[in-house]
Amino acid sequence: MDFAVGGQNQYLPNGARVYLDAGSHVETATPECVSARQVVVYEKALEKMIAAKAAEFNNHLPGKAKIILFKNNADFKGNGYGCHENYLVPLSLWSELAIASCGYLPSIFQLFLAIRPILCGAGYVTPDARFLFSRRAVFIKCITGSQSQESRPMIHQKTETLSHYGFSRLHLLIADSNMSEFSSYLRMGTTHLMLLALEKLLESGKIPVNHGIFAGNIDALKLLREANDDIACAKRYSAGLFRKVSVCDLHYLLIDFINDILHNSLSPEEKEILALWHECVKKIEEGDEDYLARRLDWAIKKNLMERKLERRDIDPAILTERRVIGAWSDWRELTRLQMIDLLYHDISSGGIYNQLAERGAVETILESSEVERAKTIPPETRAAWRGNTINYFNEKLEFDEPVLRRECWTRIVIADKDKKTEFINNNPYEKDWSEVRRFIDKIAN
Repeated sequence: MDFAVGGQNQYLPNGARVYLDAGSHVETATPECVSARQVVVYEKALEKMIAAKAAEFNNHLPGKAKIILFKNNADFKGNGYGCHENYLVPLSLWSELAIASCGYLPSIFQLFLAIRPILCGAGYVTPDARFLFSRRAVFIKCITGSQSQESRPMIHQKTETLSHYGFSRLHLLIADSNMSEFSSYLRMGTTHLMLLALEKLLESGKIPVNHGIFAGNIDALKLLREANDDIACAKRYSAGLFRKVSVCDLHYLLIDFINDILHNSLSPEEKEILALWHECVKKIEEGDEDYLARRLDWAIKKNLMERKLERRDIDPAILTERRVIGAWSDWRELTRLQMIDLLYHDISSGGIYNQLAERGAVETILESSEVERAKTIPPETRAAWRGNTINYFNEKLEFDEPVLRRECWTRIVIADKDKKTEFINNNPYEKDWSEVRRFIDKIAN
């Protein structure tokens, strides 16, 4: 795979993108995918590709110097750079969730995003040694907003559609970067189900009254912060006029909500996601640490930290018990925990998560063969239009002119001397690249 780590803006033959983002860090974006599992495959493939390039670069560094790349969410100085998600939704639903941001449908979605970190948070130890579900949640300042770097919202009001008329891109800023395939699968799979349910409700114009959620009574931002600190899931939150429930109860209510609306239209993968969602919440409620510490990022990381403390004759409950702020005074022990937190996200083969996966200490979802294939083969979406064009152009025209300009997700430009030919694809599901292929054949001959 011919690409440079940190390149300004490169689209790859598998349809993905690698570029240097604001803040001078490497950022990757998966190609357009049609299922949660497919996104996990391409996300993991990109991770492996970047790790291989970094290893190749390290081979040319003098002495013991090397570059380590971390797929994490923040440093320890207050700088955040989490994981963004994009979902193609009808423009009407996008307007409800990103612009109107109040009313029944937005409230349900905000509730979901506020409690989702118990499934897909990457875990984080604070300066006073409190363990949280999510690092990214600490940076979220508002529900919706147009700024992505200063006042980070849950839902970014980005208007770039990247699709044909009638649809828009829902841009979420609330996610942690996951190493665990289970956490990634749940993060995108549960969100996909929630959006499907909300879309169906919006189309029907009917508001169900029997699912037990009174979302309008919930402050999602407050819930996000409180639930993030509720590792035992013991707090109670308002879910109705006279009802207080745990965060696990809220998840069960959302699962029932989705079942009520989509039960007759779920695909096998969507049924699998719903079942896994229910199973993981049940295991969290039961405190089944053996199950969780083999699947979910936050639980794997918490288990590692607790074992480290036990080996040093320190009660691991210090991570989850409520204490006076500032009671943690041993900065050396804190530094050791922060090192685990950081090295867990090292994407090299020597990273903590990858070592655990290599020896079977954590469960995985993907086959190595499908991850390997995803490094070079795009999914059958617009990514194939873009990726196959890049592959074929490089195969047929191995010289400086003409130049293939991979300008954005929807546009490809082939520039030959003073002439530019532009190809546009505004349909995320359109894979046909025959027009570009004929053009490349013409200039190659």
